[in-house]
Amino acid sequence: FLPDPNNIATAAFPRFTFNNASKVTNVLGASIVTYRWDFGDPNTQDDTSGKENPVWYYGTDTATYYVNLYVETVHGCSGTITKPVIVGPDILIYIPNAFTPNESGPGENEGFRAYTNDGVKSYHLFVFNRWGELLWESEDPEAKWDGTYKGAEAQSDVYAYYLEVTGKNDKAYKYSGTFTLIR
Repeated sequence: FLPDPNNIATAAFPRFTFNNASKVTNVLGASIVTYRWDFGDPNTQDDTSGKENPVWYYGTDTATYYVNLYVETVHGCSGTITKPVIVGPDILIYIPNAFTPNESGPGENEGFRAYTNDGVKSYHLFVFNRWGELLWESEDPEAKWDGTYKGAEAQSDVYAYYLEVTGKNDKAYKYSGTFTLIR
């Protein structure tokens, strides 16, 4: 069977459509007549289905669930397969609207970056001045722009950012906005 989305969903929409891919050679009228799905959801007693291509909603807890499919033919031949599906964290992004790279405030305000959770697979942050000139970029979610450009301190001003992130479910997200550098 093939889960859709492809093995990973987020806690915001923890739904899978399970597409049966079981096949049997049509010898003496053989065909699959029984489908028994167990979705491996410990939060409910009724996590089974007899449909050929069922849909299942998991709770909002992030976890790996082991889905089992049992099929049986009209002649009593059977087969079983178990595959994991993952309900991962939603993408959470926090982008500050100001920072003070002058050591006069809290340490977390010494540089500008977008803060993300573990739901992010890839990250690319760009910082521009008011004329659209690229001042800094990073693919490291922990890296911070220190408020300098070509070795000199950038002036107190409003700057623009553009952020591209990809979730663990391979969905792309784009954010843009402004922030203030305060000296």
